Amino acid sequence: MPEHVALYTDQSVGSFLNFVADIKAVPEGGKKAHLDDLINRTGLDDVRGKLVGNLSHGYRKRVGLAQALIGDPEVLILDEPTSGLDPHQIVEIRELIKNFRGKRTVLLSSHILTEVSAICERVLILNKGRLVGEESGAGLVGADPLANGNSTHTVVLNWDGEREKVAAALSGVAGVADLLITPDGAEVFIAGNPAEIRPKLVESVLAAGGRLQNLSDKGPSLED
Repeated sequence: MPEHVALYTDQSVGSFLNFVADIKAVPEGGKKAHLDDLINRTGLDDVRGKLVGNLSHGYRKRVGLAQALIGDPEVLILDEPTSGLDPHQIVEIRELIKNFRGKRTVLLSSHILTEVSAICERVLILNKGRLVGEESGAGLVGADPLANGNSTHTVVLNWDGEREKVAAALSGVAGVADLLITPDGAEVFIAGNPAEIRPKLVESVLAAGGRLQNLSDKGPSLED
């Protein structure tokens, strides 16, 4: 499925997909059931009889995805599958693509890295045609503590209570490399396994008389 899908705009959605099925030599016996299933899964039921040329950009994307799925390919290659869609359509297409997991290999090319983070299990980064990175999304940004036990990790804590007393207690926790005080808490930079250090941070806040309101991880994004 290329970013700009080539569609016959003077055909109806049903007619076009039937045409693609013939090109892909889908057996006549199961063709209707196969197309009915794809039209349902890609949300094209309401526009099945409409001309492709009269469809919105979002629906044309759906038609492009449906034609790529005809014949149940083992490998599906998608180029910018959600570009130009509204937020509601992005969520629907994203969930549809994620449902392919375990059923077929999906290669997705995109410059929208939040989309890559939301969909992909593994990320490959190309620079001038060369592969320069290959990792899980979490491992690529260094947010996977199992990938590197000594990686720096940031934990955000918010609490009610004496600021200096609690901050001093946090600074004394083994594994805390640095501390940045914020208006309602602190960002704690830890060197080590976050799973082991987080409980110690909680204990230190409580021991210093603080009332913990929130604890969350703060890591770099895929864009970073």
